[in-house]
Amino acid sequence: LAAVAASLGRDVRATPRPVRRTDTSEIFSGALLNTLFTERAGEAASGPVLLGGSYVVGRVTNVIPADVEGGAEQISVLRTALENEIAGELVDLYVAEARANLNIRINEQALNQVVSGIN
Repeated sequence: LAAVAASLGRDVRATPRPVRRTDTSEIFSGALLNTLFTERAGEAASGPVLLGGSYVVGRVTNVIPADVEGGAEQISVLRTALENEIAGELVDLYVAEARANLNIRINEQALNQVVSGIN
């Protein structure tokens, strides 16, 4: 890449740390990251720069597999949180639809009596 960069009057730069698929910056557009993550180590890829309308040519130097087992607990916690969120949204939708279709009204006086403990 150095010879190509020099012929274009550009510099070759290395990323300061491994690039993750979720990284975004003014250099790494989503399209470029998708291309990079389909290549093997040693292969080149190109894609648009996120800002500026230019292109980046890069070479994959190393592929580090994701630590799937190390994140198993986090995945479990996330799955539970998502399940709870979806269940809560379904209940809210059901209640809203029931109120709209059944013309449910709250007896404020009875509610206040129960909540305040006054008979």
